Amino acid sequence: MNKITKEAKRFSNTTSASTIERQKQVLWFIDHILKKSVLKNNQQLKDLIEISKSRLNREEIIVPFTRKAFLYDLLKILDDLPNEKLYEKMYTIAQKLPTSQESFSAYVLKIANEQPDKIGHRIVWPSLASVEHLFPRSCGGEDILSNFAGATTRENSDRKSIEFRLQLKRRPNTPMYCQWYVDRLIELYQQGIFARHNISPKYITDFADTIYTLSNRKIKLNLSKMNEIQ
Repeated sequence: MNKITKEAKRFSNTTSASTIERQKQVLWFIDHILKKSVLKNNQQLKDLIEISKSRLNREEIIVPFTRKAFLYDLLKILDDLPNEKLYEKMYTIAQKLPTSQESFSAYVLKIANEQPDKIGHRIVWPSLASVEHLFPRSCGGEDILSNFAGATTRENSDRKSIEFRLQLKRRPNTPMYCQWYVDRLIELYQQGIFARHNISPKYITDFADTIYTLSNRKIKLNLSKMNEIQ
């Protein structure tokens, strides 16, 4: 990174007929350093170099719209605006642009230039199943079945290492979801899925016990349907 920064400082502040060849040479050095560095897969740096090449070669450039870049550029433009009320009004309106998390259309627009397989993966990624540690591994949680639960990738990622009792405050519907989870586990056991994959039904009661402990004995899951399979 230091080498790239050092080369970048050799760029002149403006481009003219007398500077363009020198700028192309500097850009070539930066690209060469990047390809041999740990940053070689950094898409933002790669895009920056490709766009810079196109600009120096006076090629047509299509830069995808991003909310963050737009707000950043708008702030720079409005910085010298003497009318504070107009400044506030324009920036307030601009902030209403939907984020990629709030709007599916905004999300698709954000990733539109990626490869089709990557676009497909990123669209379904939030809903993919993942294994969540009920007691976070980073806090000492073990890699044992009783500490595992199914969760969407987005929910698992958002939770990070938050303690279960704090997570309950963030997600008040957790008791209901845990009960649905247990009911579904019992259904799968009844259908023979557990036996097919050599999973002990004890996982169901272990899961309920773990939830009971982590919730400070506030969530006691109903396992009455277990009696139907004994």
